[in-house]
Amino acid sequence: MAWMRFWRAMRCLFGASQPHCDETEPEQYRMVYPRNGLFIKENARHSQHHKDNVVKTTKYSLLTFLPKNLYEQFHSAEDRFCEHFWKDIKVGDLVLLKQGEVVPADLLLLASSTQHNVCMLNTASLDGENNATLRYAAQASDATECSTFEPKNFSSFVECESPNRDITTFKGILVQKHQQRIGLDHKNLLLRGCTIFNTESVFGLVIYAGHETKALLNVGTTKCKQSRLEKALNLLIIYCILILIAMCLSAAIGHGFWVYCNRGAIFDLPDWHGTWLSAPLAGACTFLIMLMLFQVMIPISLYITIEVMKLGHVYFMQQDIDLYDCQQDVPLQCRSLNIPESLGQVQFLFSDKTGTLTDNCMVFRRCVVAGHEVSHVTAEQGSHGLVVKLQVSCNLVFSSFSSMSFSTNKLSQ
Repeated sequence: MAWMRFWRAMRCLFGASQPHCDETEPEQYRMVYPRNGLFIKENARHSQHHKDNVVKTTKYSLLTFLPKNLYEQFHSAEDRFCEHFWKDIKVGDLVLLKQGEVVPADLLLLASSTQHNVCMLNTASLDGENNATLRYAAQASDATECSTFEPKNFSSFVECESPNRDITTFKGILVQKHQQRIGLDHKNLLLRGCTIFNTESVFGLVIYAGHETKALLNVGTTKCKQSRLEKALNLLIIYCILILIAMCLSAAIGHGFWVYCNRGAIFDLPDWHGTWLSAPLAGACTFLIMLMLFQVMIPISLYITIEVMKLGHVYFMQQDIDLYDCQQDVPLQCRSLNIPESLGQVQFLFSDKTGTLTDNCMVFRRCVVAGHEVSHVTAEQGSHGLVVKLQVSCNLVFSSFSSMSFSTNKLSQ
């Protein structure tokens, strides 16, 4: 049974405990001789089958520590959160998000690290607003705080409406294990594309994923934008193609007419069968020949040249120090290569977002109090000068009204 001895030896080498490392068959009886020097030969013969007093209880050896330790830690992902790609998230998954992370799918907020169990979102990618938006965790859920949330104990399920495009409405019910039904609305929903803001961590349940999310349902087919330069270039290319076709047709018709009128001319060679080409066939061959000769009229490389010039143009725009925002430490970002050359042709600029034109910075300029004008305070005067001016104007108003008297008789009438 050599293979059994080899198997036991390998198990002992790779970290098996001592009772399983026997290299011989189980003994039927044991001869024990005292180790007092009188039974040297007997001890030498029988002691090799006896175990020493060393006890090994370790599960690892020097060779198996790293692979077996990693296997013990990562072979089961139960009750643990691990990082996944967005494409691997499915409906029903429990997701843990940290501050500054983007919501990967439409989630139902279950718990938050804040005191009032709320979550602050930055919805600039959806509606363009930079103001923080509050979202509230589902009331009476199985967890009230992130520290007490346990995925294995979350036994509730959600009944909600089918996916739709409306980002301002959401109707659903959170059904708990005791059949308690909690109403849900859009304030409990974290939409895909939003960013966790001023909240350390949140837990959510995936309600809609992929193309069923409200953000992607609102994405329509984008129209390809073309600058005036591209439109003019495409029109010129069409003109060149028309001119090329006209020249080839003229040459083909002229050659066909010449062959028809000069059949058997001395400089008109027949084919290898000894026959002359017919006039229509000669015209068709001439058309193809002229097309190959005149195809240089189509500037195919012009598009590649313009694309390279656009890359250089965008690079210099992004490196322009005059277009750098030092307050937010953000340079110019060019998100499209189709229309950078049209910036110099802009005549009107429309904006409907709050704070876009005012930069969210409202400066007091001027007011009139009881006929007294209070203008904008300069930086040298400071805010104290503005307060003094307002106090003087208010005192004048109060003094003017203090001299007025009312007749009680007229009031009673």
